[in-house]
Amino acid sequence: MTGAARLRMCCTVARLRYAQAMLFVLILIAGIAAAQQPEPASPPAITPGARTGDQWIDARLQEIDVYAQRYPDAFADEMARYQHAPRSLVQRLINEKSMAPGDVYVSCAIAQTIDRPCAQIADVWATHRADGWKVMAEQLEIAPSSDPSDRKAPRSDDAKSKQSQADVLARIKRGLVPTFDRWNRPITLDADLKRDFSGRNSRPYHWIPPESEALDSNQRQQSARRP
Repeated sequence: MTGAARLRMCCTVARLRYAQAMLFVLILIAGIAAAQQPEPASPPAITPGARTGDQWIDARLQEIDVYAQRYPDAFADEMARYQHAPRSLVQRLINEKSMAPGDVYVSCAIAQTIDRPCAQIADVWATHRADGWKVMAEQLEIAPSSDPSDRKAPRSDDAKSKQSQADVLARIKRGLVPTFDRWNRPITLDADLKRDFSGRNSRPYHWIPPESEALDSNQRQQSARRP
């Protein structure tokens, strides 16, 4: 091998080693840069508020949290049809204000009970979510419950804003039963609810309205014979 050929070979080997070294340096730099990049921020955790303090209601609200995460469309449909809360509002409260679905439900249920906009109640609930139901009720000027036995007393529509805390909780409690029935979800009734929904035990997850129970056996037989 001549001296010129040997020199060209040495130059080629040197270039290859230089290229390998540069490649290693680039890979090392890329790895360091990737390690220094901050991880993408995770979405804010949705933490339920202190809620009502009523163990039965709060247990159902936890079940609503689970159900709404699995069936968001069914939850939004329930809120729109029966709590008169627009779907856009429901989605905004959950996605933008990080409200738990159970908190959204109870906020709009309170709104229906005291005849106020759901968005207004949700704002108060979000602000005082860690303070509990009593603090929120005070902010909404809902009177303390003087006598729980009075919660079923009949009230006119113009007295909605004067309902006591016991009235509001009782209405929310009764409203949860048909909600779970529409979702075909099991729900255990306590003694008060068993009296309010006396015809419900005849069919699982379904409440028979009192007017249907008023039909006597002859009327039911006639109805069954009709084509």
